Amino acid sequence: MIGGRCKKRGVRCKGLELAQFSKPIESKQGYEALIAKEPELAVFKPVYHKTGELNYLNCSALSTNNTCMQYETRPQLCRNYPYSFFIAQDRLLPGCGYQIKLKKVGFYMTCRALKHKIAQVLACQRV
Repeated sequence: MIGGRCKKRGVRCKGLELAQFSKPIESKQGYEALIAKEPELAVFKPVYHKTGELNYLNCSALSTNNTCMQYETRPQLCRNYPYSFFIAQDRLLPGCGYQIKLKKVGFYMTCRALKHKIAQVLACQRV
């Protein structure tokens, strides 16, 4: 089970990497194509290397006190954190406030993919 809550540190909102079809967005063209397809992600602003390659993205809706200024209308990507990130990355971001918790034996989950990922991570933690 994933438990906890956001610590409002901006951990998930700064230094982001976005992907499309499991391939990281690494260029201005890739970013623009993604935004054309999913306009709600335009809240994430690119930061480029000197070479012109996309380095990472920062959320423009993050306030100076690390709260979301567009919380009610935030993108689905944000609404689904930490579950979607955990399924895609097999981990949670350190310091975000969420953690994997072992629930009593016999817990029931309807999402097979999430249940499988949690079992994998817990097995690695026991080693």
